[in-house]
Amino acid sequence: MIEQLQENVVVVPDPEYALAWVACFKNGFPELKDRAREIYLTLTGHVDWEAMEKSCSPSAEILDFESLSPEMRYRKSSRMRKLLVECFNMRPSVANHVAWLNPPGCYIWELHALESSALLQGGTPPNLEQIYADLDTLNMGYCASTEQGQARLHRRPEIGAHLGLCKYLGWDLEILGDVDQQLTELKNHRQFVAEPKGFVKDPDLGRVPVFVAGFSSTPGHAHDEVLVEYLAAALATAELLGGDGAPGIVFYETSVCRKKDGDFYSCFGSVVINNDWKDLFLNESCNSVGDLLVNLVTSKFQDSNIVTLADQDLYLQQMFEKARQKHLLPPGTSGTIFGIEGPSGWANLELRPNS
Repeated sequence: MIEQLQENVVVVPDPEYALAWVACFKNGFPELKDRAREIYLTLTGHVDWEAMEKSCSPSAEILDFESLSPEMRYRKSSRMRKLLVECFNMRPSVANHVAWLNPPGCYIWELHALESSALLQGGTPPNLEQIYADLDTLNMGYCASTEQGQARLHRRPEIGAHLGLCKYLGWDLEILGDVDQQLTELKNHRQFVAEPKGFVKDPDLGRVPVFVAGFSSTPGHAHDEVLVEYLAAALATAELLGGDGAPGIVFYETSVCRKKDGDFYSCFGSVVINNDWKDLFLNESCNSVGDLLVNLVTSKFQDSNIVTLADQDLYLQQMFEKARQKHLLPPGTSGTIFGIEGPSGWANLELRPNS
């Protein structure tokens, strides 16, 4: 099978790249650490580590995955995913995450360790080909030039729970009925315009636009052109309305959470500011948008001071997701929140009807 799936041997500038890829993989999947070198060799088409080292060439380039066409990205990721699943027993969704984030020969992105197993339990799923097809559709949704990517970019979600969250936090929210006329200027220059759903009035920052994207993402996710295009558009709108460096708040359709050092953290989207964006972590004490932006801009998730943004017992996220998903329950039915870990190590909360 391996010979049939490998099209080209992957050549990198030096063995240090291979060691860095293997170390990244071990960090993300400790249960496969003893096979990490074997996995790298299999994915890159080398018979052993010595052959890989001999193939290294200083003239070899480390690729930017997004410089490849969507078709090439599709072929590279689907081939790598198939090897990870069928040769190394990885769960398809986890293998797909690795294949899209870190195909060997491209720049390396951090992989977050899972709390659950990365391996298939109970054998290969009978509907594996359909699972592959669904994952291919998901991947094409990350590419801005594809039909799936454009649908994801332009999707308009229900926003009641997002606006309700702002009000719950005590933000002075002004909800817009129509898009500000100033945005017509952007429409003459940009293919996609991010339209604010309202403004938060802050004593230090003035009117901060609030956006709600029709898709979701997780902190640290790479090679998502649709996300980058939306955030860039939100930044352009924020600066048009508020001047250079003006911030904007972007909610994703759904929230995600992760446990770190005994505390839970809930990410609801991003803050765009100064040609950059930061993950939007919130808890019920985030009552000042100005203070929140200072904390987000000066902190990283890995920092110890991020604990001030911990969402204790996922209180805020549970409240938000119950409000966002309650219309999915049968009439007159109550529900319970369940956490579902995704392949990135970040979890979604799902409201399920009580039996």
